[in-house]
Order: sequence, then C-alpha cells, then structure tokens
Amino acid sequence: MGGCLSHGCSGVPRERRGEIWLLLVEQHRLRHNADELSATEDESSEKYNNLLKRLTLHQHAILIDLGTSHFVVFDT
Repeated sequence: MGGCLSHGCSGVPRERRGEIWLLLVEQHRLRHNADELSATEDESSEKYNNLLKRLTLHQHAILIDLGTSHFVVFDT
C-alpha cells in the first residue's frame, strides 16, 4: 500500500487524467442508482467538456509565441 500511496501523491500524469475521470465516473455509477445519475450525467459531461476547451495561462503564451515564430524546414 505504501508504494501505491506514494505514486498517488505525485499526481496523475496529464495524458492519463481523462482515463481517471472515466474510471471515477464508472465507479460512482456502480455505487449509486443509474436512474438517479442519468439526469446529472449529461450535465457533468458538459462541464467536463467545457473545462477541456478552456485555455490555461501557459497555453495562451504558447499560442502567442507560435504566431510570432517562423519555422524553417530542413531537408534530410
């Protein structure tokens, strides 16, 4: 258990967060009545999709930098 706990404390890698979200939703669904969740499930999915569309401070800076950069392609 100690090894598992230490990995959990370091956080979930960004690439895996969507999978973890789906796992948590599925676990919640198994523990609660599926009929009760059907109304809130669509709302939760919509909130999650809206979060995915939002830019972070760093993404905004990257987009600005990409717009001002000139890339050179070298033939290999």
